[in-house]
Amino acid sequence: MSFRAATNLVFRYGRKIVCEVLFGRVEQTNPFSSRIAHNYLIRAAQDVKNEKGLFGGLADAVWKQKLDGKTPFFAQKFIQWLTNSPAAELRRNAAKKLMYGGRQLTPYLGFVGINLISGQGIITKKDELEGICEEIRVCADLLNRQKESTIYETASSLTDLQIGSVIAKGCNAIVHCAKWKNQEIENDEVMEKYSGRFGDYDLAVKMMFNYEAESNATTILKCMSRETVPAKKIEIGDEIDLWNYNCKFGSKWLPPHLNVVDMICAFVDTVPFLPDALNLYPNALPRRLNEDGLGRNMTLFLVMKRYDTSLKEYLTSHTPSPTTRILLLLQLFEGINHLVRFNIAHRDLKTDNILLDLSEGLDCPHLVITDFGCCLAQENSNLKLHYVCDDIELGGNCALMAPEVASAKPSSFTVINYNRADLWTAGTLAYEIYGESNPFYGNKAKNRLETRTYQESNLPASPTLMPDAISKLVKSILRRNPKERPSPSVAANVCHLLLWGPQSVLSGEKTISSKVVLEWMVMEAAITLCQGINEVESLFAQIRNSFLSRVKMSEVEESLDYF
Repeated sequence: MSFRAATNLVFRYGRKIVCEVLFGRVEQTNPFSSRIAHNYLIRAAQDVKNEKGLFGGLADAVWKQKLDGKTPFFAQKFIQWLTNSPAAELRRNAAKKLMYGGRQLTPYLGFVGINLISGQGIITKKDELEGICEEIRVCADLLNRQKESTIYETASSLTDLQIGSVIAKGCNAIVHCAKWKNQEIENDEVMEKYSGRFGDYDLAVKMMFNYEAESNATTILKCMSRETVPAKKIEIGDEIDLWNYNCKFGSKWLPPHLNVVDMICAFVDTVPFLPDALNLYPNALPRRLNEDGLGRNMTLFLVMKRYDTSLKEYLTSHTPSPTTRILLLLQLFEGINHLVRFNIAHRDLKTDNILLDLSEGLDCPHLVITDFGCCLAQENSNLKLHYVCDDIELGGNCALMAPEVASAKPSSFTVINYNRADLWTAGTLAYEIYGESNPFYGNKAKNRLETRTYQESNLPASPTLMPDAISKLVKSILRRNPKERPSPSVAANVCHLLLWGPQSVLSGEKTISSKVVLEWMVMEAAITLCQGINEVESLFAQIRNSFLSRVKMSEVEESLDYF
């Protein structure tokens, strides 16, 4: 052990030993955060216990050990994470600086002294609250990592799949249902995850129409790389990892997320002759299959989880409840926030490109964003596009293009920022989710608004079913100036607060303290721990954990302005 490591250990445990031996006391932790963490963890366990064993025997164990004067291991860790005093951390870091920094730290110590004399202190109350939020994020992130599914060996060619009937057809691709040909050798967890209401055909295979790219894997993947952005695995001849793929073809890889399509793998293979191919897409077939065909011999195949329906079909055939409408909007904002976090813009959001999993019922749809063929996902783009000529693609859906994109004029100095563009499109889809027509669809005779020229005063009144907080949020999202729009995370937070926020928020109190909000977040974290340890995979549990894994006090406080 080095001298430095030994010094760290002596400094870390020396104070506790001196306090216990000489003074008979133990160093105290932050009483504020400790009290909140402990009290609300136990209260959560009590509430869970009263729910007729919803989360199994965990709540009983927590409550029993509380009555016995004990604290279970995970509760100790949870309280320990939340009670790590920022002041104690600062003292430890300052001591390390003193021991190892030498003369270079004289200005630093002078700055510390000035701040202490002025009475402002180094760690503010706001910093302490953000510190607790950071520990909550760590807890939620640990649960996410435990639940991350392993990327197993999957399809590398069409020979691994049995293709079924057609699910949907578009201008650039066709989607078939499919299943693994040799299912008995597949991992049980994978099969359980992708099985369900569709019997054996629990997958969807999207075959792209290839008219231009040469029939080799490298060229096809380079031309269609945006389609593979959410893919967990990409097969390209010799084994290649995603990092090398991104470097070679210039597209980013989007990590998996609850509200992004579950794309299992992508590969290049020969175009097969499937039933009804001559009737459905004769021009996309190669000449070896159709004398009049214009397609190439090889193309890209995307294998993904099969979903029940699109958002467009769901809203047409079903009238969602008020809670379900908020749930749909929340998941849409969460998905967009995930894209923005990794500097990716979808640029083609519409109800056709949003899929729903109805495995938990019609009133609990699981929403995912799909079809990334028009996305902006180039390396080092940072959601900004240099628009120097008309030949540069701006997006797929011109009707729902954000005003800063639609009104841009090409020049050597024009730079389009897509940071809030997808959020603006989601704001227009909120009208459809709440049963009204999209104000930017239709024709001018029906008072259709133009994204280039509309004014905020021209927006139609909010739907009668839309809550006041959502109404204010949508109006804020549809502002022409992107700098005046909220962030996707703030928009999602508003929906979270509406679904399970503290009672003081829902009752319309004008002033809500940070302590109330913090207590609510710690309570949600405690419930998430109970659910996470019992591996409850309900949609609401996953959404709550998604919120806690990115929560920030400043963003939650900004969300309160809409209530």
